[in-house]
Amino acid sequence: MTSLRIGLIPARDPELFAQLEAMVESATWSSKVGRDALHSLVKTVSARGGTVADITVGDAVEYLAALKAANAKTPGNTLFCAWLRELGTLPAEAPSSLHYLANTSGQVSVEQRVDRFGVRCRPVRDLLVDYLKERQLGLDYTSLNNLSRHLASNLWGDLEQQGGKPFHFRRAEWTPIPTG
Repeated sequence: MTSLRIGLIPARDPELFAQLEAMVESATWSSKVGRDALHSLVKTVSARGGTVADITVGDAVEYLAALKAANAKTPGNTLFCAWLRELGTLPAEAPSSLHYLANTSGQVSVEQRVDRFGVRCRPVRDLLVDYLKERQLGLDYTSLNNLSRHLASNLWGDLEQQGGKPFHFRRAEWTPIPTG
């Protein structure tokens, strides 16, 4: 990141970066969260082109979506939006932090629960969704949430990681085995 920052700052927007550094408290600027926020800012500028003043809320949201897709959990990855808003490069009505855009409120669907773990094999993903929908009626929200994590992440996610490539799975029609 250092070489990217060293090359990008003088070439693209040295005045605004200097203004940003002066605006942010030195303890925050030098902290891991501050460095991560600066890293996010530099990566956004380098990906979008232009200068810091050219970054839009949409660019920041797109960057956050890319981080989420890559399962990157970096502290400070949404702080740069607050910095841009404070600098005046984003409009006053822009969200003060992308953190709130990344969070969903309320209960999420079974599909969303499974999809958050990035199951690459679509038939397995569909099988997990179908199974969890059947179990949904008999479970409370937290139990269903935990079961989706155990199946999609702990079980299937580990299998995908161990195999090194996506599994191929053919789902056959099945009928429940009679009990009793």
